[in-house]
Order: sequence, then structure tokens, then C-alpha cells
Amino acid sequence: YKSKQKEVGVKYELGGLGLGAAFFTTDRPLSYKDAVTRIESTNGKQRNRGVELTAYGELAKGVRLLSGLTFLDAKQVQTSGGVNNGKYAIGVPTMQANAGLEVDVPGVRGLTINGRATYTSTQYVDAANQLEVPSWVRYDLGARYLTDIGGHAVTFRAAIENLANRNYWQSAGGASNSGYLVAGNPRTFTTSVSVAF
Repeated sequence: YKSKQKEVGVKYELGGLGLGAAFFTTDRPLSYKDAVTRIESTNGKQRNRGVELTAYGELAKGVRLLSGLTFLDAKQVQTSGGVNNGKYAIGVPTMQANAGLEVDVPGVRGLTINGRATYTSTQYVDAANQLEVPSWVRYDLGARYLTDIGGHAVTFRAAIENLANRNYWQSAGGASNSGYLVAGNPRTFTTSVSVAF
């Protein structure tokens, strides 16, 4: 399979804050799996057109932002017999957004807390656009502590993903006639320690 992509973008930085915008279009083959032979082949194209906006940088001393917003128009074109021409592609949301904030804790050198919100709009599960999964929002929270132990930089990390323990379908995918769903993880706790040598 071969995909073709065109993209143009612009970035602007002022002090510690940066803004970016990118416009893109991508054409890629659509896959189709025959129900009887189970042979997968191509059936038309998926044309993605979109805009991605980003904002990042230091809002104030010890406060950092990383965020993005993407609008997507992913349509099926040149499908067999034109049956699904103009319909949305499987598993591609029309909008995705995320915002992350990181704050250094005053008075505790090396300690940083961070939070993130992620949004994904509805997605179709089938090529005919008759089945869709609802939009979802997920909140994550974390912390890291950087210190020196025995002359080595040591970083302790802890995080909670899906803080509200929400049940949701994270994404949909598959061939144009046989989709599948991916469940979002439940509330998940992670910890790690890294040492620089």
C-alpha cells in the first residue's frame, strides 16, 4: 500500500510561548476483507483532510502548557460501485483535543505535578456509517520528583490515567466491511524510577 500526503504549516514563537498551525491532506487505500474467502484487498481510497493547531510553552515561571486541537474530514472515495463514496472512514474522529499542564511545586525543589485532558469525538465503526461509538473525555494526573542520589540524577514518577474511571470505546478500526472496537483502559496507576549514569 502507498499513501500520499501533502502538508504545510506555520509556527510562531514569542518569548516562552509557541503557536503552530498545520494543514494537511492524505490519500491512502481502503482495505476490504471478503466474508467468504477471508482475502483482504483494496476498495477505493480514504482521503483525510485536516487542520492541526498547537500551543505550547511556559505560561509563567514553573507553569508549562502543551495542547493541541485537530479537525479531520476523513471520507471514503472511489469505493466499489460508489456505494460508500462521501461517507466517513472507519475509526476517524472529526475532532481531537488535548491540553496538558505541568506545574513546579513552589518550595519543593524537583517536584512537578501534571494533568492532562483528552477529548475524542464520535467515530464510525462501519463503512456505511450506521454504527458509531460516542465521544469521550479522559483526565490523567501525575507527578515527578527529580533528585540526586550518590551523584546520579534520579527521577521518580507516578501517574493515574483515566482518573474518573470512565468506561469508553477508545477507537474503532478494521477493513471497510468488518470493524472492531478498542476499549479504553480503566483507571490505571503507574510508577517508575529512572537513574542517569
